Amino acid sequence: MLRMPAFASLADPEIFRSVYLDYGVPVWQDGDIDIAPELLYQDGTAENCKTGN
Repeated sequence: MLRMPAFASLADPEIFRSVYLDYGVPVWQDGDIDIAPELLYQDGTAENCKTGN
């Protein structure tokens, strides 16, 4: 998806980490970019990551 112009800015780790949920939908940049949760569930893959907790 990062190759698509609409999502290209998410390749920047700082922008990617700025995600927040709006009515259960992950969004970035004040809602200019969003990804349907159904798509993430269907096509997403689990990754090991540190959450900072």
